[in-house]
Amino acid sequence: MHGSTAPPHARVGSKLARQWKFPATLSTPIEQHHTVHRPEVRERPGPQLRAITEIVAAADHLSRECAAAFGDAFCEDGELEGADMFERNGLGLAHRDQLCDRTKRALERSKIFLSLLDA
Repeated sequence: MHGSTAPPHARVGSKLARQWKFPATLSTPIEQHHTVHRPEVRERPGPQLRAITEIVAAADHLSRECAAAFGDAFCEDGELEGADMFERNGLGLAHRDQLCDRTKRALERSKIFLSLLDA
């Protein structure tokens, strides 16, 4: 993993992946989903591993988009623009927005169940 600019979840995931001896198909996306946009990182893995890493990065981006809708916004350094990741992997912004809307609706429906945890 490169530098200390990786968010905590990427650093912890990287350490666990190495400790548990995950194969590169799992460890690379965990370690590099916040840095895959950098040319020096982007060119290292082959096309398939790069695509998997970008899918993880896109999922991470999508989770932040959805969290922001619920007031849980957070920002992380080293991000590739979500539109670029989605388009490179065959998804447009409209599809990203649809995924986010579906996720928001599902979270809204589950709020009643989540509120039971606080009781």
